[in-house]
Amino acid sequence: MKINTKVLGEIEIDERQVFDFPGGLLGLPELTRFALIDSGHPPYFYLQSLCEPYLSFALISPEIFHPDYRLDVEESELLSLEMESGKDTELLVFVIVNFNDAPLVTANLQGPLVFNKETGKGCQCVSRNPEYKTRHDVIGEMNALKKKGEGKC
Repeated sequence: MKINTKVLGEIEIDERQVFDFPGGLLGLPELTRFALIDSGHPPYFYLQSLCEPYLSFALISPEIFHPDYRLDVEESELLSLEMESGKDTELLVFVIVNFNDAPLVTANLQGPLVFNKETGKGCQCVSRNPEYKTRHDVIGEMNALKKKGEGKC
């Protein structure tokens, strides 16, 4: 299927890249259909709204920069995913690039996105872990991992 995107223009995607978010995203409950697209710039992805072509978000897997990240949410938040097990799921978080003063790349570990690849459902959850904030320094944490010899990049 062809879709219009903010960043990549018109592209062809596979139906398996389309996810329904029955509850929408936090702050955007009316937007429920999105495509998960490889950005072409690993390790990032785009979450493209299928309702609003000009609405797209950058995502990253938290294990890239925070390998001990664990999903800690109420089970009720995951009901819409219709999961039978944890397999065929993907966990990603929003990335924000701030170009003011000094460039800074942060990730929101407090509001992760969970994708069930088998059912094509997704949801945004709220983490119960008080250590997870809305702005974690991605590059800083990756550099710290490299110094420890644990980095993936």
